[in-house]
Amino acid sequence: MQDVIPHSRPTIDASDADAVAAAVLSGQLADGPCHGRFSEALALRLGVPDAVAVSSGTAALHLALISSGIAPGDEVIIPAYVCTSPLQAVRYTGATPVLCDVDPHSGLMTADHIQSALTKRTRAVIAVHVFGRTAPMDDIMTLSEEHDLFVVEDCAQALGAVCHNRPAGSLGDVSVFSFYATKVITSGQGGMLASPRREITDAARDLIHYDQRDDGKLRFNYRMSDIQAALGLSQLSRLDRLLARRRDIADRYRTACRKAGIEPPPERPEGEDIHYRFVVKTGGADPGIVIDRFNDLGIHARRPVFKPLYHYTKGDPLPGAAHAYARDVSIPIYPSLSDESIMRITDSLIPCMMEES
Repeated sequence: MQDVIPHSRPTIDASDADAVAAAVLSGQLADGPCHGRFSEALALRLGVPDAVAVSSGTAALHLALISSGIAPGDEVIIPAYVCTSPLQAVRYTGATPVLCDVDPHSGLMTADHIQSALTKRTRAVIAVHVFGRTAPMDDIMTLSEEHDLFVVEDCAQALGAVCHNRPAGSLGDVSVFSFYATKVITSGQGGMLASPRREITDAARDLIHYDQRDDGKLRFNYRMSDIQAALGLSQLSRLDRLLARRRDIADRYRTACRKAGIEPPPERPEGEDIHYRFVVKTGGADPGIVIDRFNDLGIHARRPVFKPLYHYTKGDPLPGAAHAYARDVSIPIYPSLSDESIMRITDSLIPCMMEES
């Protein structure tokens, strides 16, 4: 019987284990040197002056919003075709989340989508780079300047990507990252907030140092542990190799899709898609049936987004997000995927993706 191929899994090696062991043996499990080193290393990678390691990507989003002054009465625009983290982060602030549509082929929000959702109460936009693909940040930043909007660049699925030759995470007013177990790199749990504006990172840093303070200001237990930072720092040192492996697998999948007559993800300029997800279009087949076929063969496929966010807000479906949800299936892609597993997946494309007779 063949082994099951998980949809996602971390890529861990002996150097990661050694880094974590060293942090544990140091006795500085919560506060220690790795926390600051990890933050500095990511800031250097992005070319921004400062970054702050925190407990999760959602915590980073929450801090990004409140550090910019987002509060009850404000509206924050988010794309409808993403996970619930941006929605929850906006709700944490007491502000109102406003959903905008996405391009049905790429899954990305555009400046036009944002424009259609603007009101007099709009204060911020969370621009999400989905599936490893970069959103059109030049257009989004131009629109934000015209309407005095604060832009949070959500890079949870796009660490290492570039947009017009600039690192994703260096274009918005603030950027956030996630290091959950199956993200581009992992610290087990964890996240990061980075910004070219030190007043934002200074505010975020103040908000996570919640104990032994002279004032009673509301703060949050959002600090990343040194054990987590040690793992994240080790993973970050291998980021380019991990991304190269993702590119290689994506190239092989794309070739197989073309031969099988299956629509692959849209091609992007080098670096503008790090292939965090490989999302294929099912054509006339029901995504649920396609996923079941893969699962029956021991290959875990999924919808790339569990449900569009209008499902949770009880709003009307948005056409681009609805179209994508009705046709998208994500197949396994991660650096530790073996060549044998890749072949099993490519060989399964035609029988799993065929339309129902």
